[in-house]
Amino acid sequence: MINKEVGYSLNNKNSRTFPVYKQKLAGYLMQEGFVLVDIAPNTKTPNRNVFYFRDTPQIKLSIQNFLNRK
Repeated sequence: MINKEVGYSLNNKNSRTFPVYKQKLAGYLMQEGFVLVDIAPNTKTPNRNVFYFRDTPQIKLSIQNFLNRK
């Protein structure tokens, strides 16, 4: 289970998660092989979700690649 406020897994304190607020980016990350850890409703934007992935340097590099290809 993920604590959404701090971005940590409650089962493993060393396992940080990275929130993704865009469905298109979350889909891209999953296509790149990153595992979706959790999904939750976005409390600030109704009818939207927040997607959680493990926070790693590789995921941040993939996000930069996604943003630079536009």
